Amino acid sequence: MFFLLIVTKILFIALIIKTLTKQRMKNLLLFLLIPFISQAQIVNGIVKDKNLKEGISFLTVAIENSDVYALTNENGEFQFNLSDINGKNIIIDNIYFEPFSKKINDGNYINIELTELSYTLEEMVLYNQPIKKVFEEIISNSEKTLKTNVKINAFYREDYFKNGKKYFFSDGIIDFYIKNKTSKIDAVILESRVIDSNSDQQLDEIDLEYIAGLSPDEMIEMGMKFNFIKKIIKDKNYDFHVTSKKSGDNELHTLYFEPIPTSTERFLFKGKVVFDDSAKLIYEMDVQFDDNFKQFNKEINILILKIKMNDINYKVKFNYNNNKYYLTYLNQYFDCDVITKKGKNSEKVIGKTELIALGIENTSTFPNKDSIFKKKKLYENGNKFSYEFWNDDLIKNYIK
Repeated sequence: MFFLLIVTKILFIALIIKTLTKQRMKNLLLFLLIPFISQAQIVNGIVKDKNLKEGISFLTVAIENSDVYALTNENGEFQFNLSDINGKNIIIDNIYFEPFSKKINDGNYINIELTELSYTLEEMVLYNQPIKKVFEEIISNSEKTLKTNVKINAFYREDYFKNGKKYFFSDGIIDFYIKNKTSKIDAVILESRVIDSNSDQQLDEIDLEYIAGLSPDEMIEMGMKFNFIKKIIKDKNYDFHVTSKKSGDNELHTLYFEPIPTSTERFLFKGKVVFDDSAKLIYEMDVQFDDNFKQFNKEINILILKIKMNDINYKVKFNYNNNKYYLTYLNQYFDCDVITKKGKNSEKVIGKTELIALGIENTSTFPNKDSIFKKKKLYENGNKFSYEFWNDDLIKNYIK
């Protein structure tokens, strides 16, 4: 079986075995929700926890009554073009913090401090039907509520290590097209660069085929179609329970899952899904191998290789702002040993793939077949960029 349509093929094996020209860039700016205009006046800001005085990562800062938003980086920093926000309210509506709204009338640094909501202790929730059935409805509604016939513009990066050393790094700007009534998500690479340890030599084709994780379209498809949690919900090897906690009129629910104590299946996970029970929308998912069951993780036989999965971690975040529900962040991490079937060579491979949604818009125009990226990794697109996008003020915010 293939390596999880790489790691989806790993994630699913784990569960089932389970060129842009400058002119074109100018045209693109009309559609991006967060324009890449280096000449425009940039307004910087930071969002901190009021009590901890620490930056809050991957939090959506939106412009009221619009589709324009920014996502904070790991340090809580964000940026807008002044022309987008001047004279308008920026808002933050997050499940963990008190709502925030502020009108911006100048280009000064924006310092935001949020007060964490004081939730009650978690209490067990009992349903009058099986939790699996309840959550199947929540998954279905979340999938339907996510916009279709849309284009998501994203910053995307792949970071891989072999035997403790940097193997290759690639990043780029990608448009993802999600068409209504289809299971396929198409990726169009706008900009890409590659940094690897092999100088002029291409990476081993076997590596790209079997140990390089999800392809870009598979990565976002897995998040927007909730494929991972769908598999877990249907798996008989898991126990589930739901808790809720309240803060005033806000009520937050969390589905926890873990392997049943008697299970000896390989690739068993534990994790949680944070959701709104009344709106039936998923906000966060965090899934990883259960340490107590790693002993059952037998090797996967793939053609001339054996692969031993040591760890997998998968995170995804969604946001609900201005009455719109959309994906904002995806992160996949895996650690595996790759062994030849003769057992003579063994290599440790660690990979991290990350997707940060920069903007989303409705579209009725979809790419032609020739422009769709069909390869396994962004790395294979090579260095094809019309400008040094990694030095763009906006992108630098995410790659510090």
